[in-house]
Parts: sequence; structure tokens; C-alpha cells
Amino acid sequence: ENVWSDTKDFAITQTGTIYWLSVNGLMQQKEPAGNWVNLATDVKKFELTNDGALWTLHEDNYVRKNGTNIWAGSSDFAITSNYTIYWLGENGLLQKKAPSDQWVNLATDVQSFQLTNDGNLWTMHNDNYVRRNGENIWGGTKDFAITQTGTIYWLGVEGLLQQKEPAGNWVNLATDLQSFQLTNDGNLWTMHEDNYVRRNGKNVWGGTKDFTITQTGTIYWLGVEGLLQQKEPAGNWVNLATDVKKFELTNDGAL
Repeated sequence: ENVWSDTKDFAITQTGTIYWLSVNGLMQQKEPAGNWVNLATDVKKFELTNDGALWTLHEDNYVRKNGTNIWAGSSDFAITSNYTIYWLGENGLLQKKAPSDQWVNLATDVQSFQLTNDGNLWTMHNDNYVRRNGENIWGGTKDFAITQTGTIYWLGVEGLLQQKEPAGNWVNLATDLQSFQLTNDGNLWTMHEDNYVRRNGKNVWGGTKDFTITQTGTIYWLGVEGLLQQKEPAGNWVNLATDVKKFELTNDGAL
């Protein structure tokens, strides 16, 4: 039975406390015998560590622990079950801290990183290399993603998009790609050279110059004639401007 809609993530502790994050950034908490309490309205992601602490990454690029500011200028972070911390700054600095060690710089040119269930650290670098635990894996890379089930999506700088299931071979999905996004609902969104955005291979919007979908589910769409539109997860399309050449979203949520 459906319980909560518009959900980005959730967790339930051993004591029955529920943490729920919506696609628009609302973070709530519910004790077993209590009511829902709003914790924040601008959360990108959260993690619960074994000591019961709640770690949250916010639109202002702060990581907070139980609501208290910890690290500014944050692009992403992850904390493993043994309390090893990985922190990525907005400037590309990736650091690691084991529970009883000092901070160690891993790289200074990281665009993004992922920790997979097998404990590997995957990093995307400015030199178009994807590295696993510091070792080169794929050159000529424009972007990549690995799902929780281990499926890999790899986009080359020349527009080739490939997919690999954990026990399968590489499969070519498209050869004319500019960019792709995997959204929290499991959909694969792709931007093609023919100005179409496709979802799981099916045409969605033609006449597209660019698009992006935020972590909270807000869509920004730019048409080839300069129309820029925005759509919140539960809202309608809104025209923002009609003369736009390009746009960017920064980590603080600014357009």
C-alpha cells in the first residue's frame, strides 16, 4: 500500500524513528509515539550514522550534524558504516577521514564521486578519467553513474552512452548524447543532438537546447528559441524568460 508520495529518501531507525525527505527538500522526523516534525526545508541528502547522528547536506552547501553547521562549501559527502568520511568541496577537493585518523587529500580535481556497495570509491575527474580507488578505469569520459543495484551508465566525450548490468555486457544505448541524468524514481533522462529529451528512450520534449533536473525534482527546460521554463515536482510549468541563450544551476541553488 502507498504510504508517502513525493519521496526522495527515508530511513527508519531500530527504535522506530522515521526520517523522511521529500523531493522538494523537506526533511521530517517522527518518533514512534509522536507527530511529524519539520527539521529543514532545503535538504539535498541525508545520512544516519551508527551513533544516531543525523547528517544533512543543504542547498547553502553546508553539511550539518543534528542541525549544527559542520562543513561549508560542500558539494557532496558520504559516511560509511565504519564512520569513514568522504567530503567533496565545491572546488573539487576530495578528502577522506578514517575514524582515528587525520583528514587526507585524495584528489583536487574531482567533479563527483560515488561509493558503491562493494566498498569501492569511484571518482570523475577534470581530465575525463573515471578512477576506482585512485586507479584509471575509463578515459574519454564525459559523465557516469552507478545505481544502487550496480548498473553502470557511461557517457563518452563523443556522445556514446553505454549501460552495463552487474552480470551483463556493455550495451550501447545511444551515440548522439550530450548529457544524461538518473532521477530518484529510476528514470534515465537523455539529451540528444536532435534536440530531443528522452526518458528511458522515449521522446518527451522536442526543440530542446538544454535541461536539468535537480536533486529535489525541479525541472528546468530551455528551448532552442530561448524559452526557459521551470516545473516544481507538484506544480505546473512556469515561464521564467523568453530570451535565454544558456543557463546554469550552482550548488547553492541559484539560477
